[in-house]
Parts: sequence; C-alpha cells; structure tokens
Amino acid sequence: MNLFIAIKCMALVIIVNLSIQNVIAQSKKASNASELKILEVVDISDKQLQVKVEYKYTGKTGSNDTFIHAFPVTSDGKSNFKEVYIEKIPLESGINQVSLLITKRPKTEVFTSESIKVCMMESRSLILCVESSFEKSWPNFDLAVKILSFSSSESKVSKGDSVTISWQTENASKVMFGVHGSEKFQQVRKSGSLTVMVNKTTNYTLMVSPMAEKGEPVKVETKALTVNVPIDPVIGRFTGNRSAIRRGQSSKLSWEVYEAEEISLNGESVTAFGDKIVRPIRTMKYTLEARKGEIVIREDYVVMVTPFGSPNLSSPFSSIELCRSVDESGESYRCISSDGPFTSDDKIYAIVRIQNLSKAAHNLKLTTYNSFDGEKWLEVHQENRSLPKRDTDGYLEFKLEVENTGEGKKKLEFILDGNNATKSEIAYCTDCSRMWE
Repeated sequence: MNLFIAIKCMALVIIVNLSIQNVIAQSKKASNASELKILEVVDISDKQLQVKVEYKYTGKTGSNDTFIHAFPVTSDGKSNFKEVYIEKIPLESGINQVSLLITKRPKTEVFTSESIKVCMMESRSLILCVESSFEKSWPNFDLAVKILSFSSSESKVSKGDSVTISWQTENASKVMFGVHGSEKFQQVRKSGSLTVMVNKTTNYTLMVSPMAEKGEPVKVETKALTVNVPIDPVIGRFTGNRSAIRRGQSSKLSWEVYEAEEISLNGESVTAFGDKIVRPIRTMKYTLEARKGEIVIREDYVVMVTPFGSPNLSSPFSSIELCRSVDESGESYRCISSDGPFTSDDKIYAIVRIQNLSKAAHNLKLTTYNSFDGEKWLEVHQENRSLPKRDTDGYLEFKLEVENTGEGKKKLEFILDGNNATKSEIAYCTDCSRMWE
C-alpha cells in the first residue's frame, strides 16, 4: 500500500515538473518573439507623462484588443487605472518606437506614483511588461480641452488628388474626424494625421470632447477646414432651334454655362443662361467660349444657310418646309435636316401649314420644276393629293412626301383646290451641296 502511494507521488511530481517546464518553455518562446524596453519617461506637465518605448512584435495585428499601453504604479505596487487616462496604441509587426501618453483625469483623487509600467496585450492576454522607476505627484484639477491645430497639407487640389490632414489636441477624451454634414465620423487619435482623397470641395470637421464624470454635460469643441477643388467651367447646352435656314430667315441660339467667370458668343460678352436670334446671310459658325482663370472651353454651333430665299406664300398657306426626315413625336411636326442638302437618293418631305381652312374636302396640286440654265423653269412632275379630312374649321398641318426628280435646282409649287390665287412656291436643290458653302 505504501509502495502504491509512493509510486503515485512520484508520478505527480513528474507531471508537475513537466507542466513547469512547459510553462517555462512557453515563456521563453514568448520572450523570444516579443521584446520591450522603456527608452525615456518625459514629465510633460503636472497632469501628463510621455513614455517613449521600443518593442518587437511578431503576433497578429489589426485587432482592437491588441495594443501597447503605459500606466502609473503606486508605492504599494498597485497599478492606477482609475485616476488617469491611458492611451492605447495598436501593435504593429516588427521593431517599432512609439510614445504613450498618461493623462490625469479631471476631478479625480490626488495620488503619487513611484514607477511606470508598460505592457503589450494580445486578445486580452498579457504578452510582456516592463517597469521603470519614476516618481510623480498627480494633483487634482479640471482639464480644458483644446484643439491646438487642425490643418491640411494643401488647401487647393485637383479632383482625385490626396491631401494629408493633421491635428493636435490637448486633454481630449475623444476625438472625432469627418466631413461636415455627414453622419459618418470616425474616432481618431488625440494627435495624428490622415490621408484622404478629395473629389470635390470638402469641409472637414474635427470634434473633441473633454474627460468628464458620468452624467455631466460635455462641451464639445470643433474646428473646421476646407479643401477646395476648383470646378472647371461647363457648357451644359449650346444649340439652336434651326440648324439650317434660308436667306432672310432666323435661328434662335440658346445656351447654359456653369462655373465660368467670363462667357462670350463670337467675342461678344453674354450671360451664363441666355439666347440670341441670329440671321446670317451665309453659313455661319457660332462659338460659345467659357473662361475661368486660365481654363478656357469652347463649343461650336453651325447655322447652315441655303442659297434660296424664304418660300413665296399666298393665303391660306402659312408655312412650307422641306426636310430629309420629320420628327412626329411632339404635338406638331418638326423638320430634321431642313432644306437638306438633298441628294438624288434622299426622301424629301414637305411640312405644310394652312390657316383659316374650312372642314370641307380639299385638293392640293403639286408641281415640280427644274431649272437647267439657271433662269427658265421646266415642269418635270405633277400630282394631285387629297388633304386630310377634319371635323372643324381653322388650322391644318400635314406631312407629305415629295417626288425626288433628281439632280438640279428645283421649285415646288402648291395650288389649293385649283385656285391660282393660292399658289405658293418653295425653291430647293438636289445634289448641289456646294451651293451651301
């Protein structure tokens, strides 16, 4: 029986020895993986200490509970976490040097510390600690929170550029950084910097709150800075209601310009939002120019002028237009590619508008003439069309396809209900675009 007890005791001793050796081995392994030493302790003020340390770390990073921090130790060997604010800095791989702040909290007990202890923590587990003798008295006082500086490396940048925003605060319990008007503010270190990419003029805000007792109102101090991204001038729209006109007719140009300091139309100063009626006697290019500082942008609009005059109209005809295609999506027809220039392969459409027309049935005679010698007109085609029926008197607008009779200068004649007094004419040309120049 005694022999059995002795054997059990010997086995227990072996297990204990093995456990102790395993702990020692693990401790040595941790010691080899991580190193830590205090380089300097600086007494910044009666309320703040700065501890400069160097450490070596090979563990995991990026976790909120993997950090290094420093704290005071009193004469009885107890660590004081209650009366001071302790800065926690995330651990980084490799050999690093950091400065850790210990700050006295306002309205807390007076105490004296005899040493400073620095510890590395990983996932709430202690990695390594070192301690250095340093006596300091910590009095009781209220700490005024201050933003000492808040600045940007550049105040004006181009779109997509990056800037470094830096700040320094004093006695802050929490520091928040973000874009003015945004709900997404991030907590940052008490003093530090961030690099941000700027796509437009942005107002950044730094908010600091003091250390305060629970339940007490907190006065937040804020400071703002602006990084400007100058916006280039933009021509939002530059167009005309008619891109092709006959001599004597007009086209209405209109435009919208944004972010420009100076705007001109063919050298004449104009407003940012405007329009102008033009009556060129030949094909004309109009240039809208927007200037801001040294940046100049331009946009052109060409009004083509045909070599023909306005249609010769007789009552009840109020308007005749010739076009290569017609937009029928609106309440009325809209001519596209007015007056061509036409080619022998084009379809040619006429948009005709008649006023004061009775709702009775009406007939339209169309006659096409060619001028081969530039003076005499020769009839080459004639046809009769029935006009669309209507239920009321008054205005009538309709579209019809015109017979394309090939190359040459032409005249199209309209006569309503065989009454020569209604004769109206419009001249045009096929396969002679050179006449537009």
